Amino acid sequence: MNKEHTWPASRTVLGRDKDPLEDDIHMVRPTLKSDNQNRGNSFYVEGKNSSTSGWDPANCGNETYRGDSARIMFYCVVADPQLKLVDKETDSSSNHTMGKLSDLIKWHLKYTIQS
Repeated sequence: MNKEHTWPASRTVLGRDKDPLEDDIHMVRPTLKSDNQNRGNSFYVEGKNSSTSGWDPANCGNETYRGDSARIMFYCVVADPQLKLVDKETDSSSNHTMGKLSDLIKWHLKYTIQS
């Protein structure tokens, strides 16, 4: 097990060990080391399973991970206004973006815990 930085340091403004978001406990989630390596710095995209075309958290064996990941992404753009969510499957890391926004919104709505 290790921790997945949901918003990769390479996609933040200040980068690894400099960006306050890097140490934010609300931005990380537990994951298997192999799943974290497979994802790399990929955007979250439904149905994708490789670091070159996007990553679907459901590949880790539980579809509800989609909702968790989406809400963490939304938190990140509130915590650091220099970050942006885009409705793309990939983008240059220098743009400080992540996505795919339409999938993240869908996941948030579908995988919200009902009380």
